[in-house]
Amino acid sequence: MSSSGDPTRQRAALPDLAYAATLAGLVSMTPQRLQRLLRGRPAEQVFTDLRTRARLASRLMRAEPIPGHRALRTDQILDAWRKAAIEADPALVWEQLSLSGTTVWRRGLPGYPARLAEDRAAPEVLFARGSIAQLDGPCVAVVGTRSATYYGSSVAAELGANLSHAGVVVLSGLAAGIDAAAHEGALAPESPTPPVAVVGGGVDVVYPASSGRLWARLEVVGGILSEAPPGAAPERWRFPLRNRLIAALAHVVVVVESHRAGGALHTVAAADERGVTVLAVPGSVRSPASEGTNSLIADGCGMARDAADVLAALELACAGDSRRLGPGVAAAARASVPRDLLPPVSARLSATEHSVLEALEDVAVSFELVCERSGLELATTAVALEHLAALGLAVRSGSGWERRDGRRG
Repeated sequence: MSSSGDPTRQRAALPDLAYAATLAGLVSMTPQRLQRLLRGRPAEQVFTDLRTRARLASRLMRAEPIPGHRALRTDQILDAWRKAAIEADPALVWEQLSLSGTTVWRRGLPGYPARLAEDRAAPEVLFARGSIAQLDGPCVAVVGTRSATYYGSSVAAELGANLSHAGVVVLSGLAAGIDAAAHEGALAPESPTPPVAVVGGGVDVVYPASSGRLWARLEVVGGILSEAPPGAAPERWRFPLRNRLIAALAHVVVVVESHRAGGALHTVAAADERGVTVLAVPGSVRSPASEGTNSLIADGCGMARDAADVLAALELACAGDSRRLGPGVAAAARASVPRDLLPPVSARLSATEHSVLEALEDVAVSFELVCERSGLELATTAVALEHLAALGLAVRSGSGWERRDGRRG
């Protein structure tokens, strides 16, 4: 994919996606402007037309402004694009994408997420790292505040793990707090369904910096998706746009924790516009982090107490969708395995759960000490503790956890 040799030959050999990716990376380009320029037209033709401003002016004039994005006059934008088109090298752009393992998708072409393609605000161009093929299956978005409480983080991690085990793709925005906890849960040991993160900046721009390790794991085990071109900074105006993609891809949106005016409510609004089911996790009436979710429930939003509630809502949401639930997900939504058919409790524990169980005592042990003794991360430990509690092997005691003999399991 080298850019050396005969320029005419190189350009003729390039796929249209190379030009689409180049257009997406032009200065002052927004998803709306790109949609206006590209819809129904070959990207190579648009790229060529940038040298003749007048042919694009009418399309560009109809693009709606984005709140928070610096507005420029149409003539200023076209001047900037014309100069950029002369300097840009689509062959080099394509080579860099290939070398970095970044995939480009265009609406209407194979590989583009089918559910998103039907959306009125579907991006013309998407960029991905890892795999996003799983988006053709049932998807649940787990979203919430960046300043999550221990309660919120543990619930998000538990939902992420349990939904993944049920064959559901867990979607979130890879932000700190609830998003990160949901992804950690979906990536826990023995979680079989790869999650997908939809990010606000480029798929190569780690944000926040604290999520570097989680980001790297998602690239290998799951997928990272964005409409922003590689190198794009996660600017504030991009996040509401990111949230609309999460809502458009999901069959069900679950808000775990949200302040009264939290960013997760942008995802709720986008879901409501699209008729996507929204559930909220109830929280303490004294917790500011649950003000938004408790208000949603008070206003008539469905309640998500656990994964069973989410799976029941998912089954209903998928009833009229072309992507039917797989037999494993449908069975999990409708029924549980009779307890007398389950294997012995000890046989149902993963290596992670054994480590957490060994960290407990017959008296209360703090959550922090359990994490330290087991050597596991917060989200993974939280999921393991909740599973041990469900099996009757652990119980909350004050601010800590105690070991039990499991005879109730």
